[in-house]
Amino acid sequence: MLEAGKRAVAPPRDVGASPVPTPPGQHRKETLMMNRALAALAAVALAGCTVGPDYVRPAVDAPTAWRIDYPKAADVANTKWWEQFGDPVLNDLIETALRENRDVRIAAARVDQFIGVLDSSRSQLFPQIGYGADVTRAKSSRVGQPPLPAGADPYFTLYQGSLGASWQLDLFGRVRRLNEAAQAQVYASEQAQRGVVLSVVAGVASSYIALRALDRQLEIAQGTAANFGETARIFDLRFKAGIVSQTEVVQIRSQQQQALAAIPS
Repeated sequence: MLEAGKRAVAPPRDVGASPVPTPPGQHRKETLMMNRALAALAAVALAGCTVGPDYVRPAVDAPTAWRIDYPKAADVANTKWWEQFGDPVLNDLIETALRENRDVRIAAARVDQFIGVLDSSRSQLFPQIGYGADVTRAKSSRVGQPPLPAGADPYFTLYQGSLGASWQLDLFGRVRRLNEAAQAQVYASEQAQRGVVLSVVAGVASSYIALRALDRQLEIAQGTAANFGETARIFDLRFKAGIVSQTEVVQIRSQQQQALAAIPS
């Protein structure tokens, strides 16, 4: 009985013994999870380097047709419509306004500015070459270490030159997006310039037409006052002859004064 009990008690396990081996299935599962994690990290890293999608103009709920289509409207806007009046004074005024107006000059300069920005952004697609040169005139100290030999010229000239080249590959489309933005700015500035030109032309033409209308109204007012003056003279003669009453003469004089009052306004 004692011999059987001793055999049933297992001896204590040594701490330094070899570990229990991992099953093959569990090791394969850990490797698969590790590969998936690395693939996810690589996808996130590549997503951070990619450039967004191309610009797409948002949809606008606009009518299918207008009273005048865009090509005809553009032709009308670009046509010198004010010349249809056949007024050389109006033509000269508009030409002077377009030539001397500061807003038109600013709009034209802004177009040139954005064209320059577009050329600058496009140049980044090509190799960049730089160079430099420098000339330095200096004098050596005679008390330095080592000292200058007797009779040596302390002045000397140093010439330097440099030449460099670089080329940035547009792998992720950064330069292309800059070009698209600069091109859009050029288009916007050109349309803004057209708007300024149309505003100036319309302002000058409308003001000139209003001035001509006022001149014509002044001529009519002066002619009306002159007619009432002549009528009043005739009524005075008829009153002296006893043909009309004084009341009629006063009415004509009142109408003459109304015509004269319209001239200053």
